Amino acid sequence: MQIELTPDDWAIGAMIGHARRLSNENKRNKSRDRGNAKNIHVDLMGSMGEIIAFKAFQRYVSEESMKSQMKNLFGVAGGSLFTGADFYLDLHPKKLRLDVKTYDCDPSKQFFAINAKKHNRLKGKCDGYSCLLIPKYNKTAFLIPNVPCSDVDSWQLKSLGKYGDPSFNMPISKFVEKYARKSIVNDIRRSEFFDRDLIKVSLKSPTVKDKFFSICPEAKVLFS
Repeated sequence: MQIELTPDDWAIGAMIGHARRLSNENKRNKSRDRGNAKNIHVDLMGSMGEIIAFKAFQRYVSEESMKSQMKNLFGVAGGSLFTGADFYLDLHPKKLRLDVKTYDCDPSKQFFAINAKKHNRLKGKCDGYSCLLIPKYNKTAFLIPNVPCSDVDSWQLKSLGKYGDPSFNMPISKFVEKYARKSIVNDIRRSEFFDRDLIKVSLKSPTVKDKFFSICPEAKVLFS
């Protein structure tokens, strides 16, 4: 599922990521601290995954359920208090519960990885993963709506990188061949990016700020 993005989307993603960093300032596990620049990147890309899934799935979520689920995007107490899937599609025929994962298409990242601890914690609370393929500041994203949790159980379990957290991993080439199309990552890497200045303009827009606070009302206390 190809999704077109706007500078406003990236601006709101940056605001959510910044709010999360502020709220997690004294809560982030030292072993998970990648340094400021990488923390910003990780928080931005994670927020973008949820924003894009929010746009893609909103027709499957009732107004009442949407209000409660929007609270999961950001809370002043941090994300650790919420333990379920990111989205519950109460209007979908299968009543799906989906958690969102993002792959930033960095050529050095050879696997689509899902944290093993989080995956095991979600058992019985989640049906699958909505997987977003998106380079930073890209104009286009590709969303794979549902990779079943039962599939992930069979992926290779090992630790990637220096942080040491075990994850379930599938080579990205096999992942896209199975759940999308073989060329999708290269296609997205070749697509257009937004000029950073356009995103900066959106960051200063009162309309964009109002939209951000409508999505994350608790963030007002951090930005006041």
